[in-house]
Parts: sequence; C-alpha cells; structure tokens
Amino acid sequence: MQPNSENDKTMNFKSLKISLILCMLGSGLYAQSDSVDHSQDYRHHEIKIIYGIGNLPNGMHSNEKDVWTGGFTVAYMYWPQNWLGIGINANWQFPSDTKYYSYREYYVDDSFKDYENSAKNTFFAFAPEIRLPYSNKQKYLTSYFALSFGYGIEKGIKKGEVNHNWGWNFTLYGFNANFGKEERFFAGGELGVGYKGIFSCHTGYRF
Repeated sequence: MQPNSENDKTMNFKSLKISLILCMLGSGLYAQSDSVDHSQDYRHHEIKIIYGIGNLPNGMHSNEKDVWTGGFTVAYMYWPQNWLGIGINANWQFPSDTKYYSYREYYVDDSFKDYENSAKNTFFAFAPEIRLPYSNKQKYLTSYFALSFGYGIEKGIKKGEVNHNWGWNFTLYGFNANFGKEERFFAGGELGVGYKGIFSCHTGYRF
C-alpha cells in the first residue's frame, strides 16, 4: 500500500506542476494579446482630404503675390501593422501664374480672325507614401512622420508646354485628433515640405 501512496503523491505533484505551467502560459498569452491592438479593433484603412499652402512647385512661384497659393490632396492609407502605413496620394495645386495672349487665324479665302486667350500653369502629382508613427494608438491623439515620392505633371503657361516632373513630399510632423464613435473620424495638420505644402490641414475617416 505504501508504494501506491507514494506514486499517487508523485502523480498529484506532477499534475499540479503541469496545471501551474498551463496557467502561467495562459496568463502570459492573455497579457501579450491585451498589450497590443487587436486586429478587429484596429482600423486598417483611412481616407482623408488635405488642403495645404506653400506647395512645391506652384506654391513657391517667383511671383511674390502668389507664393502662398494652395493645393488639395486626396489620400488613402493602409496599415498592415499599427507601426507602418502604406498609401497613395493624388495632389492638385492652384495655378500660380497666368499668361494672357492673342493670336490670329487665317482662312483659305484670305480672311482672318483675332482671338484672345489665357493659360494657367497647373500641377498634378500621384505618389505613394510611407508613414511611421511617433505614437500608434488610435485614442484621442496620434502623431507621425511620412515620406512620399512619385510622379508629377506640370502644365506650363506656353501652349502645349507639359513637363514631367517628380512629385515628392516630406512630412516632418503630422498629428491627428481622433473623435466620434470608436474614434473613426479624425482631423489634424502637417508640417513639412513638398507637394502637400509647408502647412496643411486635413480631415478623414477610418474603417
């Protein structure tokens, strides 16, 4: 009877150790999962519209009265992780220069007609963006920096003048103030240089 009693004690002790180990593992996994954003809680997609001033190239034109012309940017961002955002931007800038000119058209009967017209320079950019957050929690306030580099099209004031250019933007500091149900809505601003502008403000939605 004594050997069986010792075996029972040994088995009970082993069972207790296994139970404690399982409890510790379970507690660790729960703590780890609770310390990061759950995929179903974290918003992986966001869209926003941006208005900026001091945009390159149009917003920094040599004509002093037009230095602060602005531009709009529509942006989409996907967050595969809460520390990395990958997106695409489409930018259009207000014209910063206008040229008025006249020209004459001749016809086969030797008659002619005079025309007056005007042309404005415009700029479009389509550029991917990578965003890295200074803080990655979607509660109340978030901040980030970003780099964008892509393709730009600049239409000059001369007839038929189109320049293919680079569209780039560096955001030194950007922030979002989150509000609404589940903090899905946000508004904020950016400080940087490039096609978005030196100063910009934006509003958007996460889903």
